[in-house]
Amino acid sequence: MSARGSLVSSPGSRPQLVAESASYIPLFWLSFLTADDLTAAEYPGQYELDRKEAIDRGEAKVPLYVESFSDVPRVAEMVNALLEKIKEKKSKTIGIEVTELMAEENDTLPPIDVAVQAVQSGSADCTITIPERTIQNPFSGEDLNIPEKTFSSLREALLAVCMVDGRDLKSNKREEVRDWFVGHLWD
Repeated sequence: MSARGSLVSSPGSRPQLVAESASYIPLFWLSFLTADDLTAAEYPGQYELDRKEAIDRGEAKVPLYVESFSDVPRVAEMVNALLEKIKEKKSKTIGIEVTELMAEENDTLPPIDVAVQAVQSGSADCTITIPERTIQNPFSGEDLNIPEKTFSSLREALLAVCMVDGRDLKSNKREEVRDWFVGHLWD
């Protein structure tokens, strides 16, 4: 079974699945988060957000995603479909669960806060640098030096953190492309 992520309404009681993903974090889900949400989370990767605030954040970021992924047709249509599903739920909160999909502290992947910071910058051309770091190789136990990594755009940071290959966004299958942005939408 692969690692999964979910976006639900009413995460505290009687959650209803809005969207889910397998093996990647949908790119637009990070538009709902702030740095404060990351630090306030009881557990890394489990975020409970005020539904109306999350919708407002997402709506405000639609033009940024359209600009950042200008080569992908219908980005606004895809992300607005998710926003409409969330609006329909009428719950006070939504939950985003990506624990299984996040880079761990001892990981070579960039952490989720890199992408959230990039989205919050409000600039498609933002530059974010992860400083050089040393992690422990999980197999050998030896120290592994990870060089400094600079992301020169929002798109680049999102693709890296969300584990999405940019080539997958070129698919002719509309539903596949939509899933990379918003996950599989449930009725």
